[in-house]
Amino acid sequence: MTKKKKKISKNLSELFEADAGSGFENVNDPPRIVNVFNRARKIKSWKEFIYYADQENLQPSDALVFCLKGIMKSWNKYKILNDPDQLGAIVTLLDHESKIGRKKLYESKELQQFAEWTGYKIPRTDKTFQNDMTTFRGHLNLKRKRDGTYSRKQLQEAAARALKKGFKGKR
Repeated sequence: MTKKKKKISKNLSELFEADAGSGFENVNDPPRIVNVFNRARKIKSWKEFIYYADQENLQPSDALVFCLKGIMKSWNKYKILNDPDQLGAIVTLLDHESKIGRKKLYESKELQQFAEWTGYKIPRTDKTFQNDMTTFRGHLNLKRKRDGTYSRKQLQEAAARALKKGFKGKR
């Protein structure tokens, strides 16, 4: 024999009163701040990546599009400077820069050749190109030294010219 359950009939207002107050227990608790970039840095496998993308309501293909856009924005850093195969191309470009100067290099065929080798996107402005060249020089530790040696060298050369020229004035 099975027992029949009694049906309890409650009207709508009784249901509201019984449910009143639930859902507001955590109102005074401060929200937790989650840094998504720190979570993303911990990903080590493809399964973790798919799980993380699903948690953030993204398709893995959409997440990879975002990753690729980030890489394309920082192409010089990720693909040119950190790739050991590109070191020869960077050295060649810096060699041409020392021969003809940055302004002429910006409009030269050597820069076009470097862009073909490395995938470097030639910037629209000369100033951006100069900043990129400074980055390339800094990566190879060929950056300009600011310790005063250049100005001392200039002063010595000026003094030597003055001695060679001789003094022609009142004493």
